[in-house]
Amino acid sequence: MRTVLFVLVIAAGGTATPAAAQPTVETAFNPTAQLILQQALGLTATQVEELVEDELRALYGLVDVPTFLRLSANAQSMTNRGLGVDYASEFDNLVIGIAATAAADAGDTDIADFRAVADGDTDREVPVSAGVQVGLMVGYRVLDDLEVYVNGLYYPLDLGDFRGTFYNVGAHVQYQALEGYGSRSLLWWGGLELTTGVEMSRMDLELDDTFEASGRIAPGFVLDTESAGTLRLEQLAYTIPFEATTRVTMLYFLTLYGGLGLDIQFGNARMNLDLDSELSTTDPNAGPLDLGTARIAVDDRGDPNRVMFRVLGGFQLNIWRLKIFGQLNFLTSDLTVGLAGGVRVVI
Repeated sequence: MRTVLFVLVIAAGGTATPAAAQPTVETAFNPTAQLILQQALGLTATQVEELVEDELRALYGLVDVPTFLRLSANAQSMTNRGLGVDYASEFDNLVIGIAATAAADAGDTDIADFRAVADGDTDREVPVSAGVQVGLMVGYRVLDDLEVYVNGLYYPLDLGDFRGTFYNVGAHVQYQALEGYGSRSLLWWGGLELTTGVEMSRMDLELDDTFEASGRIAPGFVLDTESAGTLRLEQLAYTIPFEATTRVTMLYFLTLYGGLGLDIQFGNARMNLDLDSELSTTDPNAGPLDLGTARIAVDDRGDPNRVMFRVLGGFQLNIWRLKIFGQLNFLTSDLTVGLAGGVRVVI
């Protein structure tokens, strides 16, 4: 599947900020290789140049930079989901834990678009943005029907040819609006809980070395690039969630939970890219071809959707004080998915 580079290496409100600068893709072709490609594809020199430059724009997420950055900001906000609140545990005093999250946003893309790209349709573009986080969490029961949570973590991380820094911090309150009912050892309904808070997370990725990426310019012809220069993606999210959740515990061991959420989102995503790339492909008859070079540049920023509605659901395995959970978040107005998982200990 064709997608943007940052997804490969990591991973219904506002609109994107107007572009600060239009993306630049400038190519300098090897005349001999260009002629061979022209003859193999039955195209003119201009058409070959346009084909390669269009693929470079698709490969680096430059087909629609404002949309890509809006999706990046949305994805970063989604990484806050599952880091800082426990929706499934019964505890008297404290709960502590660690969780990891990953999110991807493909905007208004539908499943047919993904299938078309997977089948090799080079005319269909699927912009996808992503984010990841890892966080520590502590929850404390203040009253019988009120819990407070805090979470946060800062850490550097190398991702192949990239170096990154990640951090998050948050605070939440959870109120038991309806009491639970049933047998805790057989079948227990956990009632209805209302949760809100404030969350912040940030992900910065920067090129640490030269790197390689590949796209497809025509059936049987793969465009290989080796690039060096400046490549930086910064994603910052401030989120205020409002959630209503419920849960059911069966035989004490398994808890299933779910609910609805409304997220008010702030922050932004910024891309700064200035690369020099070596271009090559392989002709089935002529063999490897040195196509030439390209310069790819953009400096732009985008904002997230201000309001997003979502559904959430998950499971938890209860092994005495140890809790192992997994959670899925899905935006109803966007093709955005977030996954979370981790372990907790109740005291």
